[in-house]
Amino acid sequence: MKVQSIGRENIFLEIKDIILQDDGVCHFIPITGKGGSGKTMLFNQIQEYFDNHVDEYPHVLVVNYDYRDLRSQSLAATLYVNVCKMLQRNPKMFPPEAVEHFFRMLLETPEDLNALISFLMMELEYLVKAGIRLVLLEDTIEVINAPSDYINNTFQIGAFLPNCVAIVAGRPEDNTYDHLEVINSNLGDNDWVLHPPFVLASFSLEETKKLVQSYFGNNLSKDLIEKIYLLTNGSPIHLAIVIEVLNHNANLEILQEDIDDLVLQFNSDKAGFISRFEYDLLAKISKLGSTIDWTILYLAYLNRRYDRKIIKLLMGGNEREIEALEDKYKSLLYLRKSSLPSREKREILHDEIQRMINSLIWDRIDFMKEHRKAITYKVIEGYYQPEIKKVEDRLITVSDKDMSLDDLIRYLEESFNLAELQNERLDYLLRVDVPGGIDYFHQLSEEVNRSSHPNFFRLLLHDGVKNIGLSRYMPVKEIQARINQR
Repeated sequence: MKVQSIGRENIFLEIKDIILQDDGVCHFIPITGKGGSGKTMLFNQIQEYFDNHVDEYPHVLVVNYDYRDLRSQSLAATLYVNVCKMLQRNPKMFPPEAVEHFFRMLLETPEDLNALISFLMMELEYLVKAGIRLVLLEDTIEVINAPSDYINNTFQIGAFLPNCVAIVAGRPEDNTYDHLEVINSNLGDNDWVLHPPFVLASFSLEETKKLVQSYFGNNLSKDLIEKIYLLTNGSPIHLAIVIEVLNHNANLEILQEDIDDLVLQFNSDKAGFISRFEYDLLAKISKLGSTIDWTILYLAYLNRRYDRKIIKLLMGGNEREIEALEDKYKSLLYLRKSSLPSREKREILHDEIQRMINSLIWDRIDFMKEHRKAITYKVIEGYYQPEIKKVEDRLITVSDKDMSLDDLIRYLEESFNLAELQNERLDYLLRVDVPGGIDYFHQLSEEVNRSSHPNFFRLLLHDGVKNIGLSRYMPVKEIQARINQR
């Protein structure tokens, strides 16, 4: 379902106009909005628009980050993925010898990263001379615990260009504004235009009516639309779920109640009222199919990666049955699509759906996490261990000091795949078995220090564990000592 055309089109058009200004100055554009307000959808729209109009705007280059994504949280992976994207779009963007030199420097990462970043900034002069308009999209910055060196590094690189548009999105939380202040203080010496934040507010009653009518015409009464607006508070993601449920002919009992009674309940206990609505909504979704309930519960708890192999491992069934199941829950659960270069074919459960399912269902039916622990270990043993072994075996086949450029690219690509799988496995372990997770981190630390490119793999491990919250269980100094042990 696409809702950006309702209440968001003007924002997209304003941002597009800023990007296309031929003014030779840099622009910084903050975007704030609650979960499910359409921040990622807006970023996807910007990315897809310029990807689809590359012939019309060949000078616009969009670089997309998402801090929920473990690859985006790795500076090395971000640099690699986006350089590859630039080259895919225009193979002549950088001289071949510069590309090979950069990739080899990446693999031989210096401990302080300064030489790597300095070299990259020097090579970016090619973009300056070509008049490239670099558009940096930074999504969900609130998930980073504190303003980090990673943000400083990415904006140090982007701010080097005199023709940059930096667009940063986050939820309206204190640390989002902390990050924005850090970014503002690191924008460099270029001329920057600092724009006031675009706020993605909830839909109005009129916008809600427009959205509902775009799906059901005039088949829903004014009274029913007012109830939907009251229950969802105009939240785009909640509206999307309600529309999908109603579209499957599933009546919601709460919508049959008198509007005045609903308003009274809302005013007397808003939090309890919304919680009841969300629970009823999820209960209705789970009744739409005999196996959809456990599938969505699994997806809500283990929300780093979607793979048919995992669904088959947990649910059983043949390919046709799994495909039919996918068709049902993909529309119902409004999976969040990403236009990230490393995520173009991946779909992830939306954050708000994940929150609702975890807080309203998992915590009630699995208070001690015993079932979640069982499915976590089943997925680790049946999926992650074999997948990690496959990548390690592929890495061995290209691990050679005299790698060609093609081999070097394959080696980097597989290294990022490996680090991501390992960090996801560590993330899942820490949710259900902290001692087991810490033991696995120690194992990864030892493997890093025995590797043929320790500084490079230390960087991948450090970026990964920093952003999955290992510091909640181990002192930061101990984490750093483990990673950097010789």
